[in-house]
Amino acid sequence: MKGLYCVLDDEKDFLSVAEGALKKYLPDMKGVFTTDPEEAIGLAKKGKPVIFIIDIVLGGMTGMEIYQRISAISKKVRVIFITGDENFVNDDNVRNQILLEGSIDLMEKPVKWHELAIKVKNNMQLLLYQSDLEDIVAERTQQLIHADRLATVGTMVSSIVHEISSPLTFIKANQEMCRYAYENIKKVTCDKEVLSIFDRLIIPSVEESMKGIERIEELLRSFRRFYRRDDTASEVDISELMESVKNITSYNIRRGNIDFVVEISKNAPKKMICKKQELITIGGLLVLGAAACVVLLIVPPGSPHSKWLPKCMFHQLTGLYCPGCGATRALSALLHGDIKASLHNNLLLIPLLSLIAVLLIKPQIS
Repeated sequence: MKGLYCVLDDEKDFLSVAEGALKKYLPDMKGVFTTDPEEAIGLAKKGKPVIFIIDIVLGGMTGMEIYQRISAISKKVRVIFITGDENFVNDDNVRNQILLEGSIDLMEKPVKWHELAIKVKNNMQLLLYQSDLEDIVAERTQQLIHADRLATVGTMVSSIVHEISSPLTFIKANQEMCRYAYENIKKVTCDKEVLSIFDRLIIPSVEESMKGIERIEELLRSFRRFYRRDDTASEVDISELMESVKNITSYNIRRGNIDFVVEISKNAPKKMICKKQELITIGGLLVLGAAACVVLLIVPPGSPHSKWLPKCMFHQLTGLYCPGCGATRALSALLHGDIKASLHNNLLLIPLLSLIAVLLIKPQIS
């Protein structure tokens, strides 16, 4: 069992005996043996589980005062007090006060080392369980917060999709009614001028409207798939996956006058097992990132056509530079192979891109 214990006593002979005995009974644990209270307090600052074995009487400070400082720093600590003074051992008030301070026990010198070792080992196991449990609770709490945010976003998007779908259905029905009316008009009239107006003006507009409606419907379906939370890996059609990425990013891509064409090799697998939503998110980020890179390659910052590139609002409002200032110029320099200029414009960009790459490479596909 891994773990750390610290023996704090002002008698060096006692520490020497304690070191020999406890290393024998606790070979899997690391021990620190010291006469310096500050060294013991420093161990608590590291935030790791520690069992302290402290003498009640220590020169200028009492063991309880030292432990009060230690316990104020970290909650992952426990203490066993020891003393060679029979008055402390037999005084119920002292024992009660020590236990109220959170002590495991008060043991009398000469110490029964095997008994002390058992108490250290058992309480370290409890501390490790507690630490693991706290980490699990913290992780689950963050997951719940994340899930709650996704649920909120999902509810909002669902409401927006519903609000768009209702009038869209009405518009689609009217366009279809125009098609139906035109087919019936052709059956009852031979007036070429009337039919020509339909053919040249009305029907083309109806057809364009129907194409637009179909694009909006597909985008709404993509939003529903995108915000439907599902953490399980399942079999997904690759072409469908890429179409979802295309639909999610198409608006921003078109704003940069960039075409997004999905081409899948005939030899490529048709399906894969993956977490679909996470892969769509990553794919969308990669596509938008690639589009931004293409724009910066064509229109570098500082060129006459770069006035529309985003500027730092913080710098514009305050005149001060933030950690992100220069990132656009740094990315442009990096894309053109000038690493020195990239680091000069923004020192954080390359490390940040490396970190993002590591996070994206995290396996999502089995």
